[in-house]
Amino acid sequence: MKTAMKKFNIALLLMGIFTSKTVIGEGLKQQEIEVIQSFNSDDDYREGLTKFAFEVLQNQLAHSDKENQLVSPLGISLMMSMIGHGVGQEDKEEIARLTRLPEDEGALKKNASILIHRLNKQGFDIAGLIYLNDLYQLNPDFQTTVSGTYKSLVQAGSSADEVNAWANNATNGQINHIVSQKELQNFFVLLANAIHFKADWSIPFNGRETYPNVFTTPSGIIETRVMHQTCFADYYEDDHCQAIRLTYKGSPASSVFILPRGLNDFSFIDGDYYQTIMDGLETEMVRISLPAFKLEKEMDAKKMLQEMGMTHLFNSADFSPLVDLNHEPTKAILPSLMISQIKQKSVLACNEKGTEASTVTSAIFIAKAGLAYPKRYKEIDFDRPFMVALMSPQVPVMFGIVRTPN
Repeated sequence: MKTAMKKFNIALLLMGIFTSKTVIGEGLKQQEIEVIQSFNSDDDYREGLTKFAFEVLQNQLAHSDKENQLVSPLGISLMMSMIGHGVGQEDKEEIARLTRLPEDEGALKKNASILIHRLNKQGFDIAGLIYLNDLYQLNPDFQTTVSGTYKSLVQAGSSADEVNAWANNATNGQINHIVSQKELQNFFVLLANAIHFKADWSIPFNGRETYPNVFTTPSGIIETRVMHQTCFADYYEDDHCQAIRLTYKGSPASSVFILPRGLNDFSFIDGDYYQTIMDGLETEMVRISLPAFKLEKEMDAKKMLQEMGMTHLFNSADFSPLVDLNHEPTKAILPSLMISQIKQKSVLACNEKGTEASTVTSAIFIAKAGLAYPKRYKEIDFDRPFMVALMSPQVPVMFGIVRTPN
């Protein structure tokens, strides 16, 4: 074991990447151990998730070199896995090709179930939501598979407040808004998954060692609150970067922080290079200077998937496995169904005590505007100037013309 002290000044932190060691904890039931070992033997699934993760990262890095970036490739993978149970064969093939998920439905279900089980054991809280317009019905097989495999609450309604309340609860209050009422107009079903993680550092930072320091952004130098400590930690360095892995108390999860040698240069990071870092970590005594930070980001995952080549799912998808074909109102809207959006909202916060992170990925299926859409009600959307009249039972009391609402 090397003991040379190295000074590790974090000059730019763009993304925190969660990793985990394969640890089978004491006291697990034999059935749980077999489930985890079964997952560990499926290298193709794990390799596919990892490759897709870095393809997502490369896509996001290509979009901006000025702003903070935050994305959960795993949240997107789980969403595409959920959708994969409700589409036809051509769409399954496209999803498998572009997201590297299993094409076979049985393998998709099995591996997702094992992954979620394992993540729960490692301290990640996984939740799902099937929010169905109460005018319609899902294919019972789809509903059973997704609710069971992805730990999804099944709820009928048409209220954005109900969806946002679910997100707030699933993320310990970190994410309290993922959809607006307008986005639910003409919707058939909303699918969502949430990942939440909160843990203390194995070796917390001492708050008395936190003080203002300079930080070089792409636009110039600023002053920010920086945490400091000297401890043994897994460390790596080469001509491209320095890297360190910080672990958590009571969890095999960890965070890897990568500091490029060149200012704001992340061009060298891909899956192979990341594995080089992981393989090269060695325990060193390290002086760490790390800014306390909180990242928040909302991204258009549908747009990203389209950029990566997903076209059939968003233009000509077969959603017959999603709907209940024995329910006439649902069957009537099948030809008009489309995925209007896939969004992701993420939060990552690190301070002296530890880390809290959440991500919610949601997909909304709607009936295309202008096509048959059975309703039990009329609609009125005050989205332009309108008049209001305050009335007594006898006479008008007040009139108002609203052209710019506050």
